[in-house]
Amino acid sequence: KSRILAFYTTDNAFLTADLITQLSVLLSKKTDQKILVVDFNTLFPVMDQFLGSKKSTDVQSEYDVGDSTSIEAIYNAIDRNIFNSDVFSKLVVHHPKYKKLDIITGSNDLILFEKLDEVHYRKIIEAAAENSYNTIFINTNPDIGLAGTLVSVENATDVICLCEGNYVSMSNLLFMISNLKKKIEPSRIKIVVMNTSGTSLDKETIEKVFEGYKVIGYIPFFEKEKESCLDSGKIFISHAPEKKILPYVKIIENLGYIPKTSFMDRLFKKSLGEGRERRK
Repeated sequence: KSRILAFYTTDNAFLTADLITQLSVLLSKKTDQKILVVDFNTLFPVMDQFLGSKKSTDVQSEYDVGDSTSIEAIYNAIDRNIFNSDVFSKLVVHHPKYKKLDIITGSNDLILFEKLDEVHYRKIIEAAAENSYNTIFINTNPDIGLAGTLVSVENATDVICLCEGNYVSMSNLLFMISNLKKKIEPSRIKIVVMNTSGTSLDKETIEKVFEGYKVIGYIPFFEKEKESCLDSGKIFISHAPEKKILPYVKIIENLGYIPKTSFMDRLFKKSLGEGRERRK
């Protein structure tokens, strides 16, 4: 059975795209998981840009003019009543570097956005699960009332809610969580605090604010490094030093994908590595 992780934030829609990018690539590198990233963010469909993949599918339809993104091609297949899990497998975009990572690329077509409804989104998620993906990452819209976000949250095994470490961002998220709880069990909600810095609230205060929910990670503010990677077509997690990757590793540990490592384990590993360097 597929594990479905829906990523949601009330404010900065690029936060979800960034975190999905880093975690999906990290998971692809550290496990044998078959991974799918689905871009249901109809306002900012940027997963292909963040992941460094193309946006259009390899399949050219005799009915359509020009290239189509995954979402556009799937909508057309559903509309013509020819959509199934086999068709779905042909409409994903394969990552050029990470062979276990596929993408359902989003659409910038606002007319199509108005046509997509809950039925379309449910069929996409069902077809993804039928294609034996171990983990499905879904990028959603900040508007919880939109069909893509609502269906994603309802079908997710885990809803990863993102905010920044200030009272305004956290208050906005708590308000939306109060609405999410009407649709799903609170135990499915996990919190990640993004862009932490010296001006952020301390962890003790943050966890008191989110009392009753599990805070699974804190991601420091790496703006310059990430902008540099995006500009050069690189993915941050693939080029950052180990110290900067650790916050992301902590998240996939807390999600149960890999065994948790203690501070002493990391210290031993570091000492072992330094010892090997000295012997060279």
